Amino acid sequence: MAELSLVHLVRQANGVQAFAQFMAAYRQQPPGCPHELVLLTKGFQGSFPRAYWAHLEGLPKLPRLLHLGDEGFDLGPYHHAAVELRSELLCFVNSFSQPLQAGWLAHLRQALVPGVGAVGCSGTFESVVRSVEDLQQRTHPVRSPLRKLWLGLNLQWARRDFEGFPNPHLRTNAFLASREVL
Repeated sequence: MAELSLVHLVRQANGVQAFAQFMAAYRQQPPGCPHELVLLTKGFQGSFPRAYWAHLEGLPKLPRLLHLGDEGFDLGPYHHAAVELRSELLCFVNSFSQPLQAGWLAHLRQALVPGVGAVGCSGTFESVVRSVEDLQQRTHPVRSPLRKLWLGLNLQWARRDFEGFPNPHLRTNAFLASREVL
């Protein structure tokens, strides 16, 4: 069992080009620490297509494959991988992530010190509340009563379930956490 699994989400709907770009960047920018590469394949019918396998040629070890349907957003498959894999640490990168610097995974690993639950490559102070308020302002005046009702209910939901600005959080395009935290 590897201490660290790097889990790359490969969605069939995104096409082989997104996967090819990730693999080219992965080769060009070495991660900088030992890890197991896991491909979380989402939405493929049957076996992993030959066009995708071609981008894995030359790797010292073939990645592990976890197959899922194409339902839901990224966090559902990430949860599935966290349950399935036994690595102490898990780094998740989405279909369009591309490493930009050598040692990128080692940098994330080093940042995960005691007392830190998760680290990521990007974050934001965005608030869902603010996003919904902005949407309401952009569509004002609302011409459809149904749209007006939908926007009002959406704003009530956002205010009930989310903090306002600032709402610091990690983006799910690339983050690392312990299996225990996940």
